[in-house]
Amino acid sequence: MRLTRVIYAATAVALVAASLTATGAVAAPRTTAPTLVRPSANLTGFYKQHIVWTKCPGYSSVKCTWIKVPLDYGKTNGDTLRLRVALHPASVAAHNLGDLFTNPGGPGGGGIDVAENATQYLPSEITQHYNVVGIDPRGVGMSNPIHCLTTAGLDSLNGFGPNPVNSTPTTLADIAKWDAFTKAFGAACKARNPKLFDHIGTQNAARDMDVVRVVLGQNKLTYYGWSYGTYLGAWYAQLFPKHVARFVLDGAIDPSLDNMTSSYNQLKAFENELHRFLTDCPNHQNCPKKLSGTGAQNFATFQKLSASLTLVEPKQTQPGLPNTGYPQFLTQNLFLTAVIGMMYSDTFGWDLLRQALANLLDTSNPNGQLMLQLAYFEDGKDPNTLQYQDNLAEAFNAISCYDYPAPPNISNMSNDIAGTWAQQFPAFGQSFAWGQQICAQWPAHSSVRPQQLHAKGSGPILVVGTKYDPATPYAGAVSLSKQLQNGHLLTWIGDGHTAYNRGSACIDGYITKYLLSGKLPPKGKVCPAVRRP
Repeated sequence: MRLTRVIYAATAVALVAASLTATGAVAAPRTTAPTLVRPSANLTGFYKQHIVWTKCPGYSSVKCTWIKVPLDYGKTNGDTLRLRVALHPASVAAHNLGDLFTNPGGPGGGGIDVAENATQYLPSEITQHYNVVGIDPRGVGMSNPIHCLTTAGLDSLNGFGPNPVNSTPTTLADIAKWDAFTKAFGAACKARNPKLFDHIGTQNAARDMDVVRVVLGQNKLTYYGWSYGTYLGAWYAQLFPKHVARFVLDGAIDPSLDNMTSSYNQLKAFENELHRFLTDCPNHQNCPKKLSGTGAQNFATFQKLSASLTLVEPKQTQPGLPNTGYPQFLTQNLFLTAVIGMMYSDTFGWDLLRQALANLLDTSNPNGQLMLQLAYFEDGKDPNTLQYQDNLAEAFNAISCYDYPAPPNISNMSNDIAGTWAQQFPAFGQSFAWGQQICAQWPAHSSVRPQQLHAKGSGPILVVGTKYDPATPYAGAVSLSKQLQNGHLLTWIGDGHTAYNRGSACIDGYITKYLLSGKLPPKGKVCPAVRRP
């Protein structure tokens, strides 16, 4: 499941408005000592490279450069990669605190947009005193981007167009098609990216970040990571503890859990957040009239609506199928994509979802146009040009599947996992379970197993957890803060994904103070909930 879209929250409403007007058992965590694959070659030549900052085509607030890194850190005299790096200069040059490195999550989220829009994503106190650095990690954005499928292939994967593959299969024929598609996806990714395919992954991205640190002249790294960016940050601290200055890991991932367990925990959190949304809905004027009951009653109505949609686009129009005004039907798969995406934000996301549900539930002619727009946005597909805006879907799978051992092949387990998860979590269980099939079929996986990360000897690391975060469940922040030798937990009793710059003066105050002065919040500090209008 993607963990990056939260960083684009500031532009989501504008994007949707513009497009509309234009037309089982859980494995125990590992507690063994970390197994590291350490680079064996000298990096001096990379550290001493000369860089030139230039204008960044298509961007106005940053300057950009290219930084060279080894493809294989065990063979630094071999092939190299170029990383695209952007810098948003501090606005108060006289009190510049150096560079704040960032990563927006994913995996597959690019850092160039974060730097470009730093004043939207970070409080003004931070952008006044820090140069905000954004890196497109290897395989992402402009840094040797991973490409696996054609536009038609991505449409099939995401459920768009005339030939969508059913990613929640129930028949033997559909199971066989999904099994074949996921296998072909991994094979195509390897064939189109033969060199990078086996040198992707978070540990390599962390080593890349350290090369960039040296080239930019920073003695130690100050870092802010959202979501998957916390996993990258934790691995950086594990590999380079002496290089850690001030680290904030917001919406933390537990590195000791395998992919299957993490997905199960995430599924549970998303289902819980949906219930919270449906319980809260009647408190808002734009809540659909048919969702004015109790949380349980509203969930039953939601499930009835979801079940009324076909899983994939029908070959011909069916009576009662919501009209979207586009040459694209609103299917159940796209409906759930939109709903899951809007769970990331309890402000703009919940508001847009209420509007989209009202269009489907409270009108005599149900209209799924807004819900479809949300699905387009969530999958990074422009509904007007029908082109994908980034390589997030491909990079997400390439990196996350490589980072972890393969989960069980669900199609060979007689649908047991999907059945069990759907019974426990009826809204999203099927989607999450069958999503595991992609990594189950992936051709390459890291030899490094999930494990606790301690980062012994590091500087202080502030781990931030949001109590009802659906994408990175709160338990992950608690666990990571305990694993890290110098970890410190800050909690927000909030909804949505991550905490910083999302409306809590308490959270913003403590994180900003830490980044500016190094002063940590009181031990075990909990910030109260924020009342939303």
